[in-house]
Amino acid sequence: MIVGDKSQLNFEIKSGFSAAGIGHILAVSGLHVMFLATIISFVCKLFKMRRITNFIVTASGLLLYNVLVGFTASVVRATIMSLCLLFASAIGERNDGLNNLGLACSVYIVARPFSLFDVGFVLSVTAVLGIFFFNRPISNFFRRICKNKLGKLTDAVALPLSAQIGIT
Repeated sequence: MIVGDKSQLNFEIKSGFSAAGIGHILAVSGLHVMFLATIISFVCKLFKMRRITNFIVTASGLLLYNVLVGFTASVVRATIMSLCLLFASAIGERNDGLNNLGLACSVYIVARPFSLFDVGFVLSVTAVLGIFFFNRPISNFFRRICKNKLGKLTDAVALPLSAQIGIT
């Protein structure tokens, strides 16, 4: 499942996931890239590697992961965005997620022009846009309602809700 191989799943299992509305769990997504980048960066920090070395090692790991999963739209988008974040950190510059998303979309569309019609690409981009635009207001709204008593929980609810709003 980590590399998106669903060949061993029979039709009934796939249909069950789809009928339950959780078929997206079977897809490799940007979340996997984030976990992998975080783990690689953490290991690099344990070995006290310089930031630029950390960037190179993480970039190599993410490139290998892209090869393993077949350069799916969400993985490529998340990889480019992660590498922008790591590179900005390595050279001591500020990072802007919206610009990273724009760069990721531009690179992917240049490489695969018909990706504009790919549902996976569109859903990946709109989910991230939803997070960028709606996560903070939704989180703040929930925090006000709960009077800041359930901060982590309200953030955990706000993130997928904002992604869903973006997709919708």
